[in-house]
Amino acid sequence: MNTYVVSDEKGNSICIDPGGGFERIREIIEKHKLNLKAVLITHSHFDHVLGIPEIADNIPLYVPEGDMNLYKSAREFSKSFLGFDPGEFKEPDYLLKGGEELEIGNIKIKVHYVPGHTPGHLMYEIDKKLFCGDLIFAGSIGRTDFPESSWEKMKESLLYVIKNFPDDYEIYPGHGPKTTLESEKRENPFLIDIR
Repeated sequence: MNTYVVSDEKGNSICIDPGGGFERIREIIEKHKLNLKAVLITHSHFDHVLGIPEIADNIPLYVPEGDMNLYKSAREFSKSFLGFDPGEFKEPDYLLKGGEELEIGNIKIKVHYVPGHTPGHLMYEIDKKLFCGDLIFAGSIGRTDFPESSWEKMKESLLYVIKNFPDDYEIYPGHGPKTTLESEKRENPFLIDIR
């Protein structure tokens, strides 16, 4: 699971998808003298939110509105599936639907609604980079065989990305290495098949 820390030139930073081990993220923030201003979640599957109980309550948390049922069940799922209690998950400070434009420090973030893997899945666009959670991976896409998933909505979301972003955009997925939209349009069989 990939967790990302993005900062501006003044050291204001955001964390995207703290999937656990927030101590490591804290080390990075302290090493580079960053000021963590917000935590943003692409979707609420447990592996993308496990670090939230370790985060200070005074740091604003942005969660997809359409994934609140998943978010509320993440603690119990972790206990039953992983066998440990990650602690209490704070209430989100902000619920996002997609279409919002955020400015946190000097970080400008466009929020895109890309359901399919989960009902409320979001993607964050920052400086020609797409932090897309489990929408697109290098050579693959997120699963749609979960009860809350939808292959039809996933196809619509993939087409949305193909049609609305230039090829030189970098893709930072929730798992695996970063890639580019150009590479995925050329080599990813899922993106090739739906066009």
